[in-house]
Amino acid sequence: LVMAMAAPVVASPTAPVVAPPSAPLVARMTSIVNAELLAVASIPLTAALMARGVAYADWLPWQAGAFPVVAALGGFGYKYVFEALAWEDEPSQA
Repeated sequence: LVMAMAAPVVASPTAPVVAPPSAPLVARMTSIVNAELLAVASIPLTAALMARGVAYADWLPWQAGAFPVVAALGGFGYKYVFEALAWEDEPSQA
């Protein structure tokens, strides 16, 4: 097994300086990452519960069970799209 060594990273004198992200942007990105992790983690949990028949109601039509999912998807989708389109970062003070 041969491991290649990466060349050291050297800052170019002509490269532009990138300002660090603002505190509100960091908070927003943290919120988005946490929501995505929760969504990904809930898929296997939900699948395991469904496979075991937890909270199964034979009398409940599938449309009634699908409505809360569609409502949550629409509500959270609207919320995140609205926030993404309305986002304005404060101008950095250089």
